Amino acid sequence: MADATEIATYVDAGTLLPLDEYVEKYDLKSKVFPWALGLGFMDGHYYSIPHEFEATMMVFNKSLLDANGWKVPRTREEFVAVCDAAMAGGLICIAQGSAGNILVQQFAFEKYLTNYAGPKAVRDLFKGAVTFSSPDIKGAFELLKSDWDKGYWNDRQSPAVTIAQARSLWLEQRALFLAEGTFTQRFIDSSPVAFEWGATSWPSMRDGVPSASGIAIGAVMAVSKYTKHADVAGALMGYMYERKDLMLEGVGKGLQPRATPFAISDVPGDMAPSTRTMLTALLDVTKDPDNVGYAPWTFFPTKTNQYLMETLDTLFYDEIGLDDFLAAAQKVLDAELADGYEFGAP
Repeated sequence: MADATEIATYVDAGTLLPLDEYVEKYDLKSKVFPWALGLGFMDGHYYSIPHEFEATMMVFNKSLLDANGWKVPRTREEFVAVCDAAMAGGLICIAQGSAGNILVQQFAFEKYLTNYAGPKAVRDLFKGAVTFSSPDIKGAFELLKSDWDKGYWNDRQSPAVTIAQARSLWLEQRALFLAEGTFTQRFIDSSPVAFEWGATSWPSMRDGVPSASGIAIGAVMAVSKYTKHADVAGALMGYMYERKDLMLEGVGKGLQPRATPFAISDVPGDMAPSTRTMLTALLDVTKDPDNVGYAPWTFFPTKTNQYLMETLDTLFYDEIGLDDFLAAAQKVLDAELADGYEFGAP
């Protein structure tokens, strides 16, 4: 199991088994979302198979919003109004904690790249058609930094708070939003939640850029070329997509779906309300294929994404200026493009 962006490193090292034989044998091209299966296609071969399908989300405390007469924000203006009112009332707008886990930083910059710059601008950036200094991309980071300075993101304390502590703030009704994703359901299902909640795409951060979510593969499956049991591994991956009935049964019990088409009406039995909420949100964001964002852990070039995660705090705390931050990111991206990185989405 690995993140989709990590597979290229293993391919370059020559440690993975090509999976073309199993893609054909188990007819995965007809069962797996083409964009998801394409993530593992490199140098003329398939090297990985998608595992969990997920999307980034705004998870909100509906009870707290309703009690204060606030709407779930869909526009930039509504988002600012709710965050300002929440902070004036002693609440945290967005519970976020990255202490000891820089991966959480992705949740912040993805929201602004998707909902300010827009999916097309992100595609263009990682295809080398525009740069980090272009108005759309730079504007996304400018707005994120501005919202950070206002205290919207955990009152500027995210690097000192763990993700578990941030989630506790939300559970204790001291925060309105979690900037996470459909995978947050696992945490919610394992916790006593004493209020109504919901999940939806992050609001638009700019006129003309629709509200959207970043789609993602939670992990991909790959096989060591040194294994003596390649056919067993291939059969296991094929089984996960052949037995859609078992996948749907698991989804109904709260597991994440595979990267394959399905409808809520396909899921057997009575689903828990939390499961129905997240599944509905997940399928809603994929209704318009031209307006889905790209989660960093699935689509961004590995070293560029690592730089953004590791350096975002220094931008937040003014240890580096925005122009220098973006110029350094561009330098990393240029090197990856020169090394043959190809954006893994249409």
